[in-house]
Amino acid sequence: MHLRLHAGIRRAGGGCRYLEAFTIFDDIYRENKKLLANSGFVGAAVWVALSAANWAAERGNPAMGGRFDTIAQSSYFTLCNLFGEFPLVNERSAVGKVAAAPIPATLLILLGFVRRVGFWSCS
Repeated sequence: MHLRLHAGIRRAGGGCRYLEAFTIFDDIYRENKKLLANSGFVGAAVWVALSAANWAAERGNPAMGGRFDTIAQSSYFTLCNLFGEFPLVNERSAVGKVAAAPIPATLLILLGFVRRVGFWSCS
């Protein structure tokens, strides 16, 4: 498998371009290692906190069929909510709808804060 991949890269125009691209990624990673670690920690903490809110709101809802019995089970649906999708929204309780509604806004606020502080620049 490795030899086929190597031969495919050579046929596609040599491996120098690809090697240069990976060295650029390596440089970016080395320069921003602390930022990536901090961002990953904050993202995971927000995800777990919002999963706990979903769990607290929906754990006793029989219409959900046990999908929110634990925080770990509710983390999948919370991640979907973070990306702006609302699966099973019709089966949610009124409290669950109130808990799920601000989740996409939370992600936008965090991304706006990161952008405003200057971690990412588009210029």
